[in-house]
Amino acid sequence: MDAGEMCLRASRESIGIRFRLADSGPDPALARAMRDEVSGAVGVSGAYDPPRGEEDAGRLTVEGVHGKVDWLVGTFDAFLEYVEERARKRDGRRIVAEKTISSDVGEMMTCRLLEADRPGPDKVSVWRSCAWADAGAVAQVTWGVPPSEASDVDEWDLEAFAAETADVRDAVQQDAEP
Repeated sequence: MDAGEMCLRASRESIGIRFRLADSGPDPALARAMRDEVSGAVGVSGAYDPPRGEEDAGRLTVEGVHGKVDWLVGTFDAFLEYVEERARKRDGRRIVAEKTISSDVGEMMTCRLLEADRPGPDKVSVWRSCAWADAGAVAQVTWGVPPSEASDVDEWDLEAFAAETADVRDAVQQDAEP
């Protein structure tokens, strides 16, 4: 990696003061899936526990691949396709809303609301997810929506979630060592 590229580190002990690292490690399956798109692909993942009193929202997860991303659009599309298909197969998650947001520095971010049917009193589980791509990483943040708020899924502001995701992105990206 060039000295100016960013490196994804989903192993930070905390994200701000709210989330604490619960688990992190390499993600070889994701790295293999993206090796044609990202030179020197290294898959990483991290799960962060929510603060006390917000446990029903579930964990915030960060997953992605860092390496050299030569073609942002193609790599980003391949990543989104991979994580969407994996979520659909894993637990039937489906996209119910989507918005693509561009930053001032040219990074792309796509944010989605995802749902999956569940047995029990909370018939539907809902997640917010934002993914981004830059010269050194392609990644996503996924965050559960508390069951008490899941029925208001149409009212979720994906641009506001993109801003929260940008904070998480800044926390897990570090300057790559030269």
